[in-house]
Amino acid sequence: MQALVLTDIGRPLEWQTDYPEPEPGPGEVVVSIQAAALNSRDVWISKGQYAKIRLPCILGSDGAGTLDGRPVLLNPALHWGKTTRFQGPDFEILGMPRNGTFAERVAVPRRQVYDTPAHLTFEQAAAVPLAAVTALQGLRDKGNIKPGQKVLIYGASGGVG
Repeated sequence: MQALVLTDIGRPLEWQTDYPEPEPGPGEVVVSIQAAALNSRDVWISKGQYAKIRLPCILGSDGAGTLDGRPVLLNPALHWGKTTRFQGPDFEILGMPRNGTFAERVAVPRRQVYDTPAHLTFEQAAAVPLAAVTALQGLRDKGNIKPGQKVLIYGASGGVG
């Protein structure tokens, strides 16, 4: 399998053509990646500015691809926990420490795979999950925003904005 692999902090990702295929665990599936999005998180990890870095690793939290011939997108927030208000003790994000979407294929829990809305391309679908879920949680769970309320968004230059 081909993959972009982080092998050393502060070094460019390495293009590897013989990276081992992902092996799905119980309840997991292998998605063929068609598009992956770059997030600030990936840059921070590659610079060593993230907790619990394990090398080598395939970065990439967001991705879209195919499963059983149908277009899908991935929710990269794994093992969130019992409440939407905060992460549980087993929470992790796809792309560190688990291998991520900068590869031809990735193994993920089946419950994290969703049909892609028909109006989105693979590239558009890949750019949605991490930023969209973060924005939703910020508004709904932290901000306690209710229908009819107004929100001022400033500095909207990143995905969450």
